[in-house]
Amino acid sequence: MGLTATPERMDGMDIKHDFDGTISAEIRLDDALNKGLLAPFHYYGITDSVDYSEVAWDKGHYVISELSKIYRYNDARTEVILRSLQKYLDNIRDVRALCFCVDQEHAKYMASKFTLCGLKADVLTSDNAPMRTVLYNRLKTKSINYLFVVDMFNEGVDIPEVDTILFLRPTESLTVFIQQFGRGLRKAPGKEYVNILDYVGNSRAEFNYTDRMRTMMGRTSMSVLEELNLNCPHLPLKCQIILEPKAKEYIVNNLKNAILNYNSRKLTALIQNFDRNHSVPLNLENFVDIYQIPLERLYKGRTWNQLLNESNIVNTQSNYNEELSRAVYRKWLATDSYSYLSFINSIAQKSFKINVKQLSAVDQTRLLMFYYDLFETSGKYTSLQEMVDALAKDSCFCDEMKQVVPLLQKNNNAYEKPDNSQLMNFPLKLHGIYTKSQIQVAIGTSTLEKKSPAREGVERNKNTKVEAMFVDIIKNREEGSTTDYDDKALTSSLFQWDTQNRVRPDSNEG
Repeated sequence: MGLTATPERMDGMDIKHDFDGTISAEIRLDDALNKGLLAPFHYYGITDSVDYSEVAWDKGHYVISELSKIYRYNDARTEVILRSLQKYLDNIRDVRALCFCVDQEHAKYMASKFTLCGLKADVLTSDNAPMRTVLYNRLKTKSINYLFVVDMFNEGVDIPEVDTILFLRPTESLTVFIQQFGRGLRKAPGKEYVNILDYVGNSRAEFNYTDRMRTMMGRTSMSVLEELNLNCPHLPLKCQIILEPKAKEYIVNNLKNAILNYNSRKLTALIQNFDRNHSVPLNLENFVDIYQIPLERLYKGRTWNQLLNESNIVNTQSNYNEELSRAVYRKWLATDSYSYLSFINSIAQKSFKINVKQLSAVDQTRLLMFYYDLFETSGKYTSLQEMVDALAKDSCFCDEMKQVVPLLQKNNNAYEKPDNSQLMNFPLKLHGIYTKSQIQVAIGTSTLEKKSPAREGVERNKNTKVEAMFVDIIKNREEGSTTDYDDKALTSSLFQWDTQNRVRPDSNEG
């Protein structure tokens, strides 16, 4: 049997691996707070005077020696800290505060500055560790009000009388943050809540505010950004998060930058802990909405099904993960056509159990467009019916399609109008945006048996007398659209379309 207050391991691994994949009983921080088992917290995000964006970073941490140099003999920062105590504490001479410092020199410096200001302060580091019990009792009886420590009260210490926590250094590890944060959450007679003063500066991109804010907010149906923008309406009972304007700006910028830096390991960790952190079920829509992860980042080289497998949430994989990842990332994210994606959604919601012959001619063409979105080359199946029958047998693929296509539809902005070209059974709409392979199917130059070999910016179907002039909308996304042509509308009736440099005005192409 194992007991832990910090199940999120520092190495990112899943703790359930050590216990047959099972957690027998669990109570999270927000549950304990809501049930009155812990003291409520009042968290204050205070604007730090230090810019951390240029401080050296090594092995997941700011370099301690550099932080120490910045903090020591920094009277301006000390003034910020002392003023914040006056602002946010009822009586700065009637508290029991644990103050977490970066190293021994920093702790000694801060204690000396507080003492000079007439505040009762002391230091506990590895140098005077035998004084631990004595200093704890002095803090308990308020013989001292501020005890400056260096990782001495992270874990294994019961100090319920502490009513104030000062984070005087950035705490990179979520586990350490929770341990230090938790030193003030124990209930004690006469203690209504614990004040948490956290000094927030302009951080490096590697520093993670997302997890610590989520830990304090508890399980909600909103992203951290949404919670902050609404002033945290779903906090545990009697808890508060108050951010100074500049500190809030730093945190919001950090959260937005974190979205751009999610890798597979971070994504799997978010998935594994989703049910613990949120009150809504784990699915693709809730996941991307809460963590504000763009689909182009999620689907670059992987699918939702693959991430669930890597996170040990499911143990079956789709046979079409590679095709789906490529289709979403390279095709559908470059497509702005609600009518086309609505067709795909309609067959996905039926788990691809359809009779192709019963589809209209337009929808049969759309189905062929869908075929090339997935498989890119001709000859994969002898008929479209064979394709949908094969897809229908893959439940993982069907489930994911039902989830991802509606999300893609939400990204559509084109105001589509009926085509006015007089072409029979034409699946494209005016103002829609399509990939080259979709257009080649629509104008009949690609069939199930043969894909158009053309790679130029012009496609001609001599049988139907159709000429398609391709325009680059999203560069470097769709295959064959890597040349940076300056295609653009000049007026409502005049469009500039660039040819290749070799094309002369008097040539067939010209």
